[in-house]
Amino acid sequence: MKKNIYILIENTKRELDAKLFLSLKLLQKNYNVIVGHKGTMWSLFPYLEPGIVFLKSYGPRNKKIIENLKKRKFKIVCCDEEMIAPLDIKTTITLRNDFTNFEKLDLLFTVGNDDTNELKRVNNNSHKICQVGSLRIDILKNPINKIFEKQSQQIKSDHGNFILLATGFPRVNPLNQDPITGIDNVFNLIVTGDNPNELLYSTKLVENSKKLFSFQRHMLEKIIYFILKFNKTYPNKKLIIKPHTLEKLGFWRHLVMKRKLQNIEVVDDQEKSTIPWLLASECVITSNSTIALESFILKKKCINYLPIDNFLEEEKQLLKDTSLVIRDESKLIETLKDLDKINTDYLECNTENYIKNSSNENFAVDIILNKLEQIDINLTGDEVLTFNKKIYLIYLNFFRKIKTIVRKYLFFKNTSHEYKMHKHKMGNKFIYKNIASRTKEIGEVLGVKNPKVKQIIPLVFKIYE
Repeated sequence: MKKNIYILIENTKRELDAKLFLSLKLLQKNYNVIVGHKGTMWSLFPYLEPGIVFLKSYGPRNKKIIENLKKRKFKIVCCDEEMIAPLDIKTTITLRNDFTNFEKLDLLFTVGNDDTNELKRVNNNSHKICQVGSLRIDILKNPINKIFEKQSQQIKSDHGNFILLATGFPRVNPLNQDPITGIDNVFNLIVTGDNPNELLYSTKLVENSKKLFSFQRHMLEKIIYFILKFNKTYPNKKLIIKPHTLEKLGFWRHLVMKRKLQNIEVVDDQEKSTIPWLLASECVITSNSTIALESFILKKKCINYLPIDNFLEEEKQLLKDTSLVIRDESKLIETLKDLDKINTDYLECNTENYIKNSSNENFAVDIILNKLEQIDINLTGDEVLTFNKKIYLIYLNFFRKIKTIVRKYLFFKNTSHEYKMHKHKMGNKFIYKNIASRTKEIGEVLGVKNPKVKQIIPLVFKIYE
């Protein structure tokens, strides 16, 4: 007999590898493991046998589904991935911590001292809070990061030697801005609010957003000037721009095309995360982005370019501690002349207060598995669906396939903003063939022999041996 566990994914490029890593670890502990797209899983839960649901957030938007899960005797755990290097921990928790939903959680996994202490301060039942770190940090450490080896080698083969510019401007170059109703993040906050009975988000949240928008606006200008200078100074060096997952790619491509920048390339990778690109690069350049932290864990050379001095409050200390901070364009250009001489003393920084599992000795997954074992829930057989519910899903699957075929041959194209965002977050990787292939690759590194994948319905998969 086994415990059922349901793992939700919203953005494949950011989450999939870490969630498959967790899934295979759970498989070794004899769980029934289901991995699925968050929205699709919401509609599927009424037909699934009770088990543990692994959420990535428990904010106000999750209230209805959490209530329904508790009524059906599901257990709910959460690990909020947005707690890695937030700008303002108190304001972030005010926005993302729903007191009612927290009371219904069975466990909340936290990242480091800052979020743990603040969450314990504002919530009752702090015994539910367990500091573990982040699964996304686990997979960056030896030997787990070998799961990216094949991907990074392919990138090197395709692109040769290059410096990676990982941008972080989703506020001023937003992909997720509604083309009809959206202006920018600040005004969207003011209009929508977090409570239907109020007009505004908190004053502090709006003020923070305004500062961050202004910071990104100024930084984007500086980055453009740097790109133009790099192009002239190093015509024989290659710079690859990889935009943030929530940025518009077209802006960067337009820059390269209009300026005829022969040694600058913009990549749009719908299959892989940023990690293999970091590993394949000679050096990484970013600005106040968690890319700096990821590079630090991977032991990659990373420059945190911060050439403006009137936004010190918007600079994240953890990211400055884990990278080489350069504040002058001329110095940055000079540093790139000889990458072998880049100062990497920052790689000795101790970051465990910020992120519990940032050292190679501690793995978040070990603590998570131990805590999950202590959750009391009914055991089931190998199947998570009763016979009658299986029949219904066969029926549902059949009509979904018919609908897809009809849309294809009638040249139907969904142009809604919501659908475009869904497709961007899920990419083209969250299909059976790719999930099965990636699960096998990660299984080889973890020593899981011949893991298998079965599609329950599109975007929902069972991982088993």
